[in-house]
Amino acid sequence: MLGGSSFKKTVTARDFLPAFHDFAASPLIRCLFSASPARSRSKLAALVSCVIVTGWYAWGRHLVLAICFAMPVFGVFARSLIERLASARKVRLLVSKDSKCDALPAARETLLQMGLDEVIVNRILLDASGNPEILIGEFDQNNRLASEVGSIPLFDGFQVDPENFKKRSRSRVKVVIVSNVVAIKKIHNHRSHFYGEVLTLSALSGIVGVPKLIRACLDSRTIYESFIVGRNVGSLMSERGASISVQFQAETKYRAGRNWSESEALPKERELAIKAFRSVVSEEFVSQLAHLFESIHNAGVIVLDIKYGNVIIKDDKPFLVDFDVGRIFTKNSIAFEFAKAADRDRFAYFFGNGLSPEP
Repeated sequence: MLGGSSFKKTVTARDFLPAFHDFAASPLIRCLFSASPARSRSKLAALVSCVIVTGWYAWGRHLVLAICFAMPVFGVFARSLIERLASARKVRLLVSKDSKCDALPAARETLLQMGLDEVIVNRILLDASGNPEILIGEFDQNNRLASEVGSIPLFDGFQVDPENFKKRSRSRVKVVIVSNVVAIKKIHNHRSHFYGEVLTLSALSGIVGVPKLIRACLDSRTIYESFIVGRNVGSLMSERGASISVQFQAETKYRAGRNWSESEALPKERELAIKAFRSVVSEEFVSQLAHLFESIHNAGVIVLDIKYGNVIIKDDKPFLVDFDVGRIFTKNSIAFEFAKAADRDRFAYFFGNGLSPEP
């Protein structure tokens, strides 16, 4: 390690100031400042600057400078740890509650809406009467259903045989009958995704247009949520010139913060996706989707995972699903405003500028 005098000779204040500027502008420090109350952010910035500069001029030792740099980093990680512990506690409380399925339609009604013959429905319900759970089918990576009960008219053209089934990378998604209702069963690979979906669905329980949480199992990271009898917009778009591959390419070419406009040059895949999207849905549907999106934001929830495959159309009305990477914020906080702006930008990229301008 260099001594104090050698350190001062090799690294001057002229070298230090750009490095400090980069450090202060880093995402980590911006996260720390945005997590603080607005009135104290300037004081915090001044305090951190004074501490670092003082450490720089005090003997010029590496240890002092390292400690000064480590203090805000430690604060960010400590805050993250506290948030994780609080989330775990909330999830345990939610999991311990009894499931409520009274407001959901009975399994017979849902199966008939899916287009199944009454004879098949009776057979399925007979099996369900003697079992706690009956598997109807499982969705693959391309939102196609591998059915266990034969052809289901609701998924005509979007059913897949076992040989062509593409396993999902993030979680397994099944259609099951449990507690006399048809439900979506999600088995998460990551605990953070399990926590995220349980907490966001609970926060959105009063909003029409999102699934309802039926039950959650902490040990197996399994969630049961209400099944929405509708068509997947991403699947419908694949029939109108925007394949699942094109939609995926459009997603990967998304760049945040662009303030997307239809008048500028956009990725070819995004243009194909928007064209197919507009051919599948009506202008009223886009307006309703924007209204649903704003209702979710008003509940303090950020969606993050915005894409065509997470939108369901039922009776020409929009439903949003898949909230495993969603986050809950304190409303009107600085962090929430930044996250909401990013969410709105992503919405504009995928669905067009249907959101009302932010004040």
